[in-house]
This record gives sequence, C-alpha cells and structure tokens, in this order.
Amino acid sequence: MIRGARGYWTTALVCLVLSLVLQACVPQEGVRRQPAAAAAPVIVSFEAQPPGLTEGGTTTLKWRTRNAVSVNISGVGDVPTSGSQVVEPRGRSNYLLTASNRDGQMVSEEIPIGLKPLMGQFTLPPLIVFFKAEPPFVMAGDTTTLTWRVDNAERVEISGLGQVSPSGSRTVDPQEHAHFQLSATNREGKLSTAELQINVAYPQVMEPPPRFEQPVVKPSPRLEQPEIRRIQPIDRPMLRVNPATVQALRSLPAPAQQTPRNGSRFNHHPHQTKLQWTPVTGAASYTVEVDCYQCCRSNAWCTDIGKTYRVQPSLRSTSYTFNFAGAQPGRWRVWAIDKNGKAGAKSGWWNFTYSR
Repeated sequence: MIRGARGYWTTALVCLVLSLVLQACVPQEGVRRQPAAAAAPVIVSFEAQPPGLTEGGTTTLKWRTRNAVSVNISGVGDVPTSGSQVVEPRGRSNYLLTASNRDGQMVSEEIPIGLKPLMGQFTLPPLIVFFKAEPPFVMAGDTTTLTWRVDNAERVEISGLGQVSPSGSRTVDPQEHAHFQLSATNREGKLSTAELQINVAYPQVMEPPPRFEQPVVKPSPRLEQPEIRRIQPIDRPMLRVNPATVQALRSLPAPAQQTPRNGSRFNHHPHQTKLQWTPVTGAASYTVEVDCYQCCRSNAWCTDIGKTYRVQPSLRSTSYTFNFAGAQPGRWRVWAIDKNGKAGAKSGWWNFTYSR
C-alpha cells in the first residue's frame, strides 16, 4: 500500500516537471520577446591627407567607423560607414563626421583644414609707377599731357577726368584745372594716391604809357607885321664837324638778338644756354641781362619786384653762355657800351622756357 502511494507521487512529480519544460519551450500567444540593445557607434579614425594645403588645392578625407548604420560628413553629405572622399576646401573649412547606430545613438568628430595662400596670390597694394605732365610748366593758353601707369589696381581715377585705365595719357588745359590727384584701389580696397601740380605762367602785361591830351593853343592877337629889312649875308667859312664827335654824342643802337629765338622751348638738361646777337658799330663791350620767372618770388619776374637775377657786363664777344636755373621761363636782353663807358639802347626782352 505504501509502495503504491510512493510510486504515484513519483509519477505525478515527473509529469509536472515535463509540463513546465514544455511551457518554457513553446512561445505563448500575445507575449513578445525584447531584442538586445545595439552597441554604441564608434569613430575609429577620421583624418585629412594632407591636413593643410595651398589655396586651390585638394585634400582627401579618410574615415572608419564601427557599430554604425549611417555616417554623414558636413559639406559632403551621407557617406559609407568607412571610406575616403576628395574635397576642395574654400577658405578655412571644418569637416564634421557624425555616425549613428540603429538605435539613433550618435557620435561626432571634427577636423579643421587650414589653407595657405600662394605667393603669387598675395593681394599687393596699388603701385603708382609714375604720374607726370609733359611739359610740367606751360605758358597761359598752352596745353600739357598727363601720363601715368599703375600696377596692381582694379580702379584708377584722376580728379577732373574721372575713371581712367591703369595706364595711359590725356591732354589737358591747366588753366581750367591745374591740380590733379590720381587715386588707385585694388580688389581689397587698399588705396594709393599721387598728386600733380601744373605751373602756369602768364605773360607780363606792360601798362601803356599815360595818354596826355594835346594842349589847346589859343592864337595870340594879330600883330602888325614889322618892317623887315634885308641884310646882306657875310661870307664866312663853313663850320666843319668831326663825324667821330657826332657819333660820340649819339647813343649806340641796340644789338639785334639772334638766338635763342623769342618763345623758344627747351627740354635738355643741364640748362646750358647760349645767347647770341649781332655786333654794333662803335661798341667797346656788351652787357647781357637774364631774368627768371618765379626765381625771386612766386608768379613774378625778378625785375618786377626790383631784383636782378643775372647781369653780365664787359663782354667782348657777341655771345654769352650760362646755365639757367630750373624748369621755368626765362628772358634776356642785351645792350652795347661805347669806349667812353656810355650805355647804348637796350634790346627788347626775348623769352625762352625749359620744360624739365
């Protein structure tokens, strides 16, 4: 009896264990199993070769990730989880790589790319090679030609003329505009300037002598004509006058100027000038006077203000050579001196100009 009961409970225990095992192996309806969590994404490497380059060059981005399902690089877009890409940076660029796993977990890494400008691509400041006028000194009514050349400039302007080409020439009337400024700018806005002043000489105006009215002479009362008696002439020897004595009483005439001609223009340097005139009969020597415009005072001849620029007496020949002052007008005149030291008539002023 006892043995039969023990066998019953043993059999029942075995059946219970088998039932539990079967329930564990067969999934039940309505019950879902939770999947395992995804591993975190890892950026194994992210680099640029080369990391720095000259402007206009390219570099290669290289990367490798792990546990990622999507990878994105800023400025490039979506890329494979591992690979390489050639890029051309503009300025100083930063590239950001972002890797994500299937759970949306993200990791990022950024690398900078430095750019160095090429030597030939440095923006140089504007260079004004020259800005000049030919001639730089003119008489009133004349024109002059401005010439210029500018390097490394995108815009060139000249006051009074407006925008001009980087190099060129232009004929101008200094009486309308005597001061010019050249302004040059490059693409970065850097500015260079140069100024030019054209000197204009005005001919000396001689005031006419005062005009005197002819006096009105009233006729005197009519007088009776006196009786005129004829007188017999007396024969006397004629007085003879020595021609040399007459010549000594007269002043010597002015020499005739020959060169340089009135109004001559020169551009040679140094300013060696040779004056020539014709000889005068009875002259023992000659005196030459040279005047200079703006040498003694601005916009005036030296003789206008009571000064003397150059006087050369006791010249035995009919020529005189000297070095003139600068790029400006001059004038000259000459007169003869007789053997008694008496000065003859002076010639008129003859003008000349040096342009440089």
